[in-house]
Amino acid sequence: DDDDDLLVGCPGPEKAYQFAMKNPNFLFASNAYRKDPHVQEILANYLDKGAVLIGEIKFGEEQQHEFLKPYIEVAQQYNVPILLHFQNRFKGKRGWCSLGLNLNHFEDVLRENPDVNFIAHAVSFWDEMEGLSDRLMTDYPNLFADTSAGSGHRAIHRPGAQKFLLNHHNKLLFGSDCQDPSHSKKHLIPYKRCLGHEVVETIKDLVPESVSEKIFNTNAKRLLKL
Repeated sequence: DDDDDLLVGCPGPEKAYQFAMKNPNFLFASNAYRKDPHVQEILANYLDKGAVLIGEIKFGEEQQHEFLKPYIEVAQQYNVPILLHFQNRFKGKRGWCSLGLNLNHFEDVLRENPDVNFIAHAVSFWDEMEGLSDRLMTDYPNLFADTSAGSGHRAIHRPGAQKFLLNHHNKLLFGSDCQDPSHSKKHLIPYKRCLGHEVVETIKDLVPESVSEKIFNTNAKRLLKL
């Protein structure tokens, strides 16, 4: 698709579902393209098949309230969290565009939907680790975060990482989000290794085992009802 909304080239939830069916140790998520007129039916279909969350939502959109409403309604019905990508600007095929949600516009969504859990990750969220993200994680029980990708990897190597991990250890989830170096897209950073292993080792160095066990294991089990 040549739409800038789909820069990641994701094949969709059917591929994830089929993979999970062939590999019982894996779970999968439900998702649907925001412009599909049947977005809620698609989301519900994969949740009925066993999906444990909705996402990753990575569509650029300034009007977050209206754009996220169909996803939030289904998440409320099925009592599952929504995984969100926060990244404000990206050089797309038609010039600069939004690749993810704007963290600065997200507080109203959290306030208006206290019964829906949101999992934040990506560039804008981790850039604000010692600012807005820290405040939102403190003020809103329904905001969680994962440590995935290059943004999470960079963040946990910053001076304020230990404090953030300790302050929010009940709401943080391990994530790797590693791309395959042999199948890298041109617009992605060409990592030659999986950053997840380094994230694990760094977290182990920063916090006691009782805290790292929550981040690596028990928080996700509780949030995803595993």
